[in-house]
Amino acid sequence: MEIRIPAALLPLLQAYANLLEERLPGRMKGVYLLGSAALDAFRPPCSDVDVLGVSDGPLDPEWLMELTFIHAKLAGEHEFGRRMEVQYASEHKLNGMRSGSPLNLAAGACYEWEGERFKGIRETGPKLAALWILKHHGIRIAGAPAAALDVRLDGESLRREMSYNLDVYWAWRRKEPDLFLQDLWIEFAVLTFCRIYYTLDTGAIISKEAAAAYVRQRTAACGQPVIDEALRIRSGRGEPVFPDAVQRRRETLRFLDELSDRLPREYELKPWTRE
Repeated sequence: MEIRIPAALLPLLQAYANLLEERLPGRMKGVYLLGSAALDAFRPPCSDVDVLGVSDGPLDPEWLMELTFIHAKLAGEHEFGRRMEVQYASEHKLNGMRSGSPLNLAAGACYEWEGERFKGIRETGPKLAALWILKHHGIRIAGAPAAALDVRLDGESLRREMSYNLDVYWAWRRKEPDLFLQDLWIEFAVLTFCRIYYTLDTGAIISKEAAAAYVRQRTAACGQPVIDEALRIRSGRGEPVFPDAVQRRRETLRFLDELSDRLPREYELKPWTRE
């Protein structure tokens, strides 16, 4: 394992590597730590443990059975095991998405886990943001170094994924205003929009906290309290910025609506369509 792995995660990830070798011997090309840990922003109270597992061959029902056992054991024995968010894909699927059609269903599937729960099969392959972090910042847990993988990404593909996030995923969530009465959704939505903004502006991906600081300097004064509230929730420190949840929801939705309208125009994003 690499020395960049946060100390708090070492027991979990050592156990994880051992289980993969025990239950799926010789079948992993490599396993990589991504997300906040790879971006030097891991916060034990709130960060997830994002991982990408790359197999030597195609995934099959045996993988599903063995991975179900592995993740149940990790979630039962390790605190951070319940916070693992893992994608598994074969190496030849890493470059299934290309400029102009990054969400082509022919790209190939990957398995997704959240803690001990099998989330399902992602037919579009690994998320492009995860592949970007893998290529530029991925930390080896086991197997080949991240640099040994053939990961090819271009800026247009990443822009397309941001367009999907705005036009599809968040367009639907914004139609459910009651979600934004909850701390979880305030933090998730606001900080994710900040990271989308940063990625469109720079072509890179940084931690949510760093993206929030970047956007706060570039947004209207009325949007700054929303960012401050999202960061307060994430840190678990400080007093609420807004007097009540209803006002906070209203200002959050105004912030999200403004960026949803502004970003596609400012960065000339094409409306997302499945190609």
